[in-house]
Amino acid sequence: MRSLVVLLAVAVGCTLLVDENIDDVRCATEGTIGPPACEVGQICAQGRCHACLATDVCGDSVDNDCTGEVDQGCADGGAGGAG
Repeated sequence: MRSLVVLLAVAVGCTLLVDENIDDVRCATEGTIGPPACEVGQICAQGRCHACLATDVCGDSVDNDCTGEVDQGCADGGAGGAG
């Protein structure tokens, strides 16, 4: 019984120390696509690694689709929706 209590206390303690979203990877090199800043298929944007999208999000000045071009396919230099 005592071992169970100790095990439970350790488990609860570890839960309090570990961020609940361990997939939330932080990065410092804005705009870097893939390693070493993030995993393959991810871009460093706003200090966190995000999966590359199918198209750019217009107007956010981020290469969301990881093609090497920011806001590509957007009208008016990035304003409005993806085109």
